[in-house]
This record gives sequence, C-alpha cells and structure tokens, in this order.
Amino acid sequence: MRILGLDLSTVCSGFALIEATASSEDLLRFGTIEPYDDLSESEKYFMIAHQVEMLIRLFHPDDVVIEDTFYSKDPTVLKKLNRLAGHVQAIWFKLRRKDAFFYMATSARKTFGISGKSEKAEIVTAVNTRFSLRGRIKDHNMADAVVVAYHHAKTKGTHE
Repeated sequence: MRILGLDLSTVCSGFALIEATASSEDLLRFGTIEPYDDLSESEKYFMIAHQVEMLIRLFHPDDVVIEDTFYSKDPTVLKKLNRLAGHVQAIWFKLRRKDAFFYMATSARKTFGISGKSEKAEIVTAVNTRFSLRGRIKDHNMADAVVVAYHHAKTKGTHE
C-alpha cells in the first residue's frame, strides 16, 4: 500500500510517501511545498492543492492521509488549515473517488513511538533515526507528514 502523508500549512506543507507491506514501512519520498509569500490566500490554497495533485498523479498513492487540525490560540489559523484541507480532500476524491484519512498529530506520534506532545526537533530526530536518513529531514513539516503516513500504515486506516 502506498500512502501519501500530508502536513498542510499555508506557509510550508510537508509531504511523505510510504510504501507499507505486512512486514515493513519504507519511506520512498519526502519534501515540502512552499507557496510564494506574495500570494493571496486563495492563490496559496490553489498552488498547494495543485502541487498535491501533481504528487498524487506522480506517485499513485492508495491512500492520502492528512494531519488533522486542532484548535490553537488563533482561530483564523484553524479556518485557513481547514479550507486548505478541503481543497486537497476534494482533489483526492476527484482523482480516486476515495475519502482522505485525517489523524490527530498526538495519536500519530504515539504510534510512531514518541510522545504526543513531542517538540518539533524530537520528531525530526525520531524520523531520521527510524528511517536511517542521517539527518536528511530537517523540516518538522516533512517529519510530521512521515509520522501521519506511518500511523496510517500501522493502523491500516482505522478511524479515530
């Protein structure tokens, strides 16, 4: 099963592609999508969603998993992230006629073997260690995308 994990953000979205079998999880690709600063909100949503569409077309994942949003101190951030997730979810459904899966970061991190409240640097280190990446992942957005894809692979798509 190929799983495309996403940590969506209007500033820097992380993605990771994991190939999961009954006996292992292999990290095939990872990276970030960073929209230009001078774009409007709608332009950012479009650009990020278009890039995710290109990843789906390129990698042919069986499932798309998205780190679910949570209420932070700023409700406008929550609104933006939900709008962006809606764009991506619609593209996935258009292409594959399947629902995207959403997982809370705290649950995904526990499955990965780290605390649900781990700091960003700890998550990056854990991902680099588990997949023997020798520090190739430096961005916490990429690391979070890996963690959410890994969680899906381990739980086989069961809903929270």
